Amino acid sequence: MDSMYGRCRVDKKKEGTKAEMYECTPLHWVLAQKCVPVFNLNVEGMKKVSLVKGTEVRCNYGGKGVINEVREVAGIKHYVVTLKNWQLAQGQSPTLYLDPQSVAY
Repeated sequence: MDSMYGRCRVDKKKEGTKAEMYECTPLHWVLAQKCVPVFNLNVEGMKKVSLVKGTEVRCNYGGKGVINEVREVAGIKHYVVTLKNWQLAQGQSPTLYLDPQSVAY
């Protein structure tokens, strides 16, 4: 999710609160001594991330990459991702063709 604090991962829904609240961990923040803050956000404070061309993602196969193309074949969406954190023998970055379950932001 995107929030006023940057991109966050929703860890869990907070129970026992009057308003709908979620416990979120930012993806790009690290405090002193490698501590990661936790935010309590309501629904109005978050926006779902759209996985479109140019979005940086993490995937099950190889780590971090960038979506180069979004394809839809027979009603099934697939993402063409070029990895950023490793290279093949000739210096090329691997290109992955992934389904939505294999891609995270």
